[in-house]
Amino acid sequence: MKLIKILNLLIIVLMLNFNALGQEVEVPLKNVSSFNLPKGAKKLSRSVVDSSDLINYKESKIRSNDKTSIYYSVDKTVLQLNGFKGKVPSNYLEQRMEYFDLLFSEYSGSYRSEYRVLNARKFLIIHYDSKHSKNGRIDFYGVNKLNDKTVSGAIYYRKAEKADVLKTLESILENIKI
Repeated sequence: MKLIKILNLLIIVLMLNFNALGQEVEVPLKNVSSFNLPKGAKKLSRSVVDSSDLINYKESKIRSNDKTSIYYSVDKTVLQLNGFKGKVPSNYLEQRMEYFDLLFSEYSGSYRSEYRVLNARKFLIIHYDSKHSKNGRIDFYGVNKLNDKTVSGAIYYRKAEKADVLKTLESILENIKI
């Protein structure tokens, strides 16, 4: 039974990777989006991000060879933003949501995904809270109306600050223009 679960997980991961191949190319965020961050947001250097105790690297999207992500300190959080160009299916976010829901169906922490439309822009929001960490993470993905530009981001935060982080997330999403 455990082997079947592992094989299912492997198939889902492969589907995610193959679905993305040849469609999206990571580009500087300014090439796909403009945004206004909440007052007091400060751009962070990679060395500051690397030393942040908010980020659990085992569960992080941050890669050591990452050259296009932009990082900010926003209301006691670390925000990571990425931009992508390339045609994606019109149901791209719904597909991602389905894949992540299957992938994390047996996640040992807290997991929740939601699909939202804000200011005529579509977003997928994924909440993760590992029970082994005092920190949490929220990932988000947005697509423009032509389905040829996407923005992804992650907010790393202390679990005790989650109520404030949700307000910050709302403000960020309302102000991203893809």
